[in-house]
Amino acid sequence: MFSWYDYLILVLTLVFSTLIGIYFGCFGSKQSTTREYLFGGKKMKVLPVGLSLIVSHFSAITIIGVPADVYSFGAFYWFTCFSQLLSFILAVYIYYPVFFKTQLSTAYEYLEKRFDNKTRLLGSFLYVLRENLVLPVIIYSPALALSTVTGMKVSVIALVISCICVFYTAIGGIKTIVWTDIFQFLVIMTSVIIVTWIGVKSTGGFTNVWNAASAGGRLDIFDFDLDPTKKDTFWLYLFGYTVQYLNLNYLAQSTVQKLLTLTTFRDCVMSLICQVIGLILVVTISVFLGLTIYAKYAGCDLLSAHKISKSDEIVSYYIAEITENIPCFSGLFMAAIVSAAISTISSELNSLSGVIYKDFISNFCTRQFTEKSAVLILKLIVVIEGIFCNSLVLLVAHLEELIPLTIRLSGVVQGPLLGLFTLGVLFPKVNSKSAFTGTICGLVFLLFMTVPAYYYKYHKLYNYPTKPFSVDDCQFNLSIADTSSAIFGFNSTTTGTNVMLNTNTWKPFFLFRISYYYYCLIGAIVTITVGLIINQFTNRNGSSADRALISPVCHFLLPDDTERDARAMEIFLEGHEDVEN
Repeated sequence: MFSWYDYLILVLTLVFSTLIGIYFGCFGSKQSTTREYLFGGKKMKVLPVGLSLIVSHFSAITIIGVPADVYSFGAFYWFTCFSQLLSFILAVYIYYPVFFKTQLSTAYEYLEKRFDNKTRLLGSFLYVLRENLVLPVIIYSPALALSTVTGMKVSVIALVISCICVFYTAIGGIKTIVWTDIFQFLVIMTSVIIVTWIGVKSTGGFTNVWNAASAGGRLDIFDFDLDPTKKDTFWLYLFGYTVQYLNLNYLAQSTVQKLLTLTTFRDCVMSLICQVIGLILVVTISVFLGLTIYAKYAGCDLLSAHKISKSDEIVSYYIAEITENIPCFSGLFMAAIVSAAISTISSELNSLSGVIYKDFISNFCTRQFTEKSAVLILKLIVVIEGIFCNSLVLLVAHLEELIPLTIRLSGVVQGPLLGLFTLGVLFPKVNSKSAFTGTICGLVFLLFMTVPAYYYKYHKLYNYPTKPFSVDDCQFNLSIADTSSAIFGFNSTTTGTNVMLNTNTWKPFFLFRISYYYYCLIGAIVTITVGLIINQFTNRNGSSADRALISPVCHFLLPDDTERDARAMEIFLEGHEDVEN
């Protein structure tokens, strides 16, 4: 349980983050204009923005969910390091040359320039929908961790975290978020590295951790099976997660907005390089922490022993146990989890306020707001969004584990959105009607896939088999069969000392068993395919978009100025002849 000095460390971390918000909100420029509030006056530096991108793109879900996933399914998640590199290359060479050149206020403003206002509103709506689905999960994850070690109610902790985020985000704007993220990055990395080091020592050293993980099958990750229904394969991470990261880490408004605070495209690329390096480091540490936790409990699975009720609680339980006799470290790690969450929450709230104001309120309201009124509206949106997302937190507690839940919710929305942006930057002749219809079809198709899939998952009618768990060292009288059946919803058998889960003979339709890591990729493919097909029937003249709105890698598809002028004259003459006739 938490001691008074653990609480002190946690409180000091939250207070310091709040003070940064008060400083930028009440002193200096006081964020009195939308340019200051949303873009920091476009005077930010490379390193602060890079560090802010790192910490805002891994939340408490990463620190809690990834080790738990590794504990149950093995170290497959480390392959996301390759996904980080590939998504970075795609973003820098395809998307960001367009975004940075046009200097947009929101990423979705591009959709209006490239297509029309209706398409922009669709893209903005999908982004707002995604954030309102995922933010409650991000708020819930640190609340669950703190509840495990303190005994406090999840709802109370979630409310406190939400209030702190809303307060300093509302008053301080993007500058507060960036500089708070830097402080939180230091807290997170320090605590995670120290806790991992303590865990390795408590388990007998790196060799013991590696041997235990190998014996338990957690290092059997070189699976090159092309079957898309398997939860973890190399190809799944190479293709599925690359597309997921591309949208989540690079095309999301929170990323675009921070990068537009920089002055040059070179600064933009350098900040993204910083993000890639940092995220690979975080993923590697999180995966190794999962292996360390498995080595600690290799002889007694905590779920089988009823010491935890969900696999997402295993990290908090582990930290509380290994730091029980070490002052402050439990509080330091909980501070890291909370910091990781509030950094992500604050970034998303700030971005949400910008999108809702620029793409909806300004779009539909004929009144011209003063800068003072606009900033006030932005702050009010942050407060309303914070209240709404916090109200959904308790619903998350009844859903599945954090990593699958986040990816499912994100993939449904992000896939069509990625397809929409891709149609814009890579296909010069695609028109607005084709892009809009393709996006709707991609969204409907994914909903058709995910709703039944989640139904089967929720009712335990289909599940992914975990790696084997040993119960040799458990001190409980409940039979292995009864325990695993109660927890996992399957009939269980034992092989030696391991608990193995048998899948049912009946399986849902193939489409409903496809791994959720592919959702974003499938949504993008459907959107692009439908958009191109419809474009063949709705854009007979084959007119091309403005060169500035097309990625440089596809400029060869654009006609040169001479051909364009000739074609324009030809169309004019054809129309003139029709009128005369």
